[in-house]
Amino acid sequence: MGNRNSRQRHTKPNSTSKLTTRRTRLRTTAPTTTTFTKRKTVDQQERLSSHSNMDPTKGDVNLENIKPLISKIKELTSANDFDVSTELCELLSDLLAVSEVDMSENNNQLITTINSLNSAYILVRIVSILSGRGTLSQESEQCLRTTYYCIYNLSDKREFARSAANTCIITKCMENLKAKEKYISEDQSDKNSLDVIDYSLGIIYNISKEENIESLFDNDMSILQIYTKSENEDFVAMSVMILVHLSNGEAEKIQDEKETTVYLIRLLQRATNEEDRRAIGYSSTELIEGLARLALNDNNKLTVAEEGGISLLMKLVLSHREEEQVAAAQCLWTLAFLDSIQKDLQPRKEKLQALSKSCHNKVLRKSLEGILLTIAKSDGTTKGRARRKYDRVHVPILNTDKNCEDGHIMISYAWDGGYGQIAATKIAANLKSRGLKVWIDTDEMKGSFLDAMAQAVNDSYAFVLCASDKYRTSNNCRLEASSAHLQHKLIIPVVVGSSIHSKNDWLMLLCADKLYVDFTDESKFHLKCKELVQQIVRLSKEVDHMDAVAENVRGTTSPPKAIGSVAKWSPCDVKKWLRDQALQCFEDEFEDFDGRALIRLKKIQSDAPEFFYRYFCERTDGREKRKLIDVLRLIEAIESLML
Repeated sequence: MGNRNSRQRHTKPNSTSKLTTRRTRLRTTAPTTTTFTKRKTVDQQERLSSHSNMDPTKGDVNLENIKPLISKIKELTSANDFDVSTELCELLSDLLAVSEVDMSENNNQLITTINSLNSAYILVRIVSILSGRGTLSQESEQCLRTTYYCIYNLSDKREFARSAANTCIITKCMENLKAKEKYISEDQSDKNSLDVIDYSLGIIYNISKEENIESLFDNDMSILQIYTKSENEDFVAMSVMILVHLSNGEAEKIQDEKETTVYLIRLLQRATNEEDRRAIGYSSTELIEGLARLALNDNNKLTVAEEGGISLLMKLVLSHREEEQVAAAQCLWTLAFLDSIQKDLQPRKEKLQALSKSCHNKVLRKSLEGILLTIAKSDGTTKGRARRKYDRVHVPILNTDKNCEDGHIMISYAWDGGYGQIAATKIAANLKSRGLKVWIDTDEMKGSFLDAMAQAVNDSYAFVLCASDKYRTSNNCRLEASSAHLQHKLIIPVVVGSSIHSKNDWLMLLCADKLYVDFTDESKFHLKCKELVQQIVRLSKEVDHMDAVAENVRGTTSPPKAIGSVAKWSPCDVKKWLRDQALQCFEDEFEDFDGRALIRLKKIQSDAPEFFYRYFCERTDGREKRKLIDVLRLIEAIESLML
């Protein structure tokens, strides 16, 4: 994920200073509490001196003293009816000061130490107990707020964020947002309430940036949609960014994706014009990463292009700010999977190639190579041999000759560090044990990653696609799968995560007409491996048979005849075409279509397949939700049109 560039609270609650973040987030209100001031008291400096080798006001913390600090807080709050003592408040204040330390790469050990002491659980437990006590004294209220701020700051780092995500802190923050909903549009003079909203959104945002945590957000997220309409610009930005990170390109999670996409582009434009490269406290890199999340959806890709996002991202890729370059290149790669954007990038290919050859950052170079390979698909320059429609495929099932020339089975999976990755390596091992030649990137990597991937797809006779949430959002995986599809490889999906059909996206479209093997039940792993081998054998025989039949009839059949120029069709001609294709269920949508409209629809189906599929599949024919098979038949009919 790279640097997190978080929304971290930097200043302690106080009555005299504005609240900002270390990341210079704009803030126009200040808390009303009086327990602490921005300037550390003499007593606090003396206490902090035991946690620091240098000037305590600079936050240079001695790691050896973190453990006694956390241990003492745990001791004082071990009972459910613990007292909120002055000592506890002072210790939490000290921990807050520690959390304000700039945890750059040189201070990674600090957050590791804090996290290893189970600090997330200890702090969230304090929040949970105090929140359940009803009306609190001023000291208890301050203790609660200081604890929240500690969590806010510490959740900046991914180790702590993941630990916090496994507690009830998300639920607590969502409860806070619902309780303070009236402050979205009413007088915003209640600074205490505004701060509750602020740290609640901040904690949720920091956690939302982590991978594979969407399932933890099973709460009703509609409250975040409401906060996007707030008069407070800071709350709007945080709510939008949270929803963006949790959506993963799913349209239903954001009410107005187009408006949100345009909003992020405008913020990014603002950030790039500022000296500190920030807008409303968000760095340009954070905004690019958010835009990349939205761009997982093809509709949003079009919006990015329409709003000048391609030129803006190219400018950032070619800049000399490495962090921005990396994020912008990754975002451009995500966008490049749309055919119309590939055409936009074609004139920029030489600049991308030059940068790819000269840059020293491996992540940046990989993204640039990915963009270029994806563009190559549209201009026909992709390396490798595609299996032509009539090519024969010989599958060396149970061939023990490791050096056979018949190709291999490629295992394509996402590096998610979880079950999906483990399952992929186990599947590879199982197939090898059966005498099959298998390619998997854990033991076959040589030279450039993308060159090796392209060669692996090219040399394969079967492509085992290990579907998961991470797979569907990975540019690497999408490039592998689309390359296999374009080369007419035998694609066998295996489910190692969420269902292939759980989301309307490129992965579902690619796998819609394919039988898959479900590996989600670990207890049936060996049984499923046997099923996978049987699937490979069966499909390879079908391909041999179909290609043989096609070869026999190829010379006796004439090419299809065009039924006049489609552009000249009247609405009656379109209606007749639908009936000839047995697609009467779509007559309502095509009621006013003439030939020109049909041509435009064919272009949409080619350039934005996810939008096309979602529009037709999610509409109903007046009786029940439309069947997938009907939409697939419509796609086939449109693709076969001779324009």
